[in-house]
Amino acid sequence: MSAPVPANPDEATMGIANMLGEPQVVAVVSDGSMFLEQATALELVLRRYAALIHHLTDLPTRVIVLDADSPEQFAALYSDAVEGMASDVAAVFLTHTDPARTRLVQQAKTVPVVVTDHDTTAIALTAALWTTLARAGRAPQSSRVVIAGTDTMPTLGPLLVAAGVGDLSGWKISDAAAFPLRIVAKDADVVINLLGESALPRGLRTDRPDLAVLTPNWSRDPLLALPGLLRAAVLIPGVKLNVEVAHNCALALVMATPPEQNLPPGPGRALTDHVVDAVIRTLPPTARHPSGRAHHNTTPETGPGLTWPTDT
Repeated sequence: MSAPVPANPDEATMGIANMLGEPQVVAVVSDGSMFLEQATALELVLRRYAALIHHLTDLPTRVIVLDADSPEQFAALYSDAVEGMASDVAAVFLTHTDPARTRLVQQAKTVPVVVTDHDTTAIALTAALWTTLARAGRAPQSSRVVIAGTDTMPTLGPLLVAAGVGDLSGWKISDAAAFPLRIVAKDADVVINLLGESALPRGLRTDRPDLAVLTPNWSRDPLLALPGLLRAAVLIPGVKLNVEVAHNCALALVMATPPEQNLPPGPGRALTDHVVDAVIRTLPPTARHPSGRAHHNTTPETGPGLTWPTDT
């Protein structure tokens, strides 16, 4: 394990003022187990993420590269690294790490909120589904959606249920022999493909030229809601990334999406503010913004052809 690396040289003097002395550092953590990157290349990627987070949130960041041979070793190293900075770290972005390892960390219920790239990608895919259905003139409640590779992103299914999808099916590669994806997706309106284009049956698009297939853009989608979620975690100590928070963040992405697009083109300061406000909307009506601003009541209006689901 390498020691924590400041993402910027004057980290100690940067970031928002914290009059209460609460932790405000964002740790960007990975072991590269998801994409098997070399340690040097991985650290460069993490530094870019840290720089983006700092730029859009004004929060100090630290990069931690872990070297683990197993999920259990990863969880132990992660715990040691974060506990060593517990007085400073308010939130963790855990990225490029195998989902089995991230689940061990999230189940441990550590004090700093843990946001993974799979969490933020699930938020983006939910928003993309809404915009795709809206352009097709379909409501989520009357639509059939299939997740191909549901076991690779367990957070997506519950989020789509909260998003109001009326008929949701999950499919795994291990199901292929008994239940080919072409059959499972026969009457689907949308297939969310988490397996990559090579894993899709060759005839799927040929059989259904009208079938919408959503595939994550891993260079963009995980970063859209990320800065706002991390800033909210600092502004609101104890905030949890649950289904309700993710649902509201997906709505924020929808409202920031240009016409004829599925998602915003990329992260930005305005989008970061929208996501922070989306998290605030999950607080009780009497709650106020930690900065002293009055609680925003900015429920987005419905767009053409889009029926907004009710919160659960």
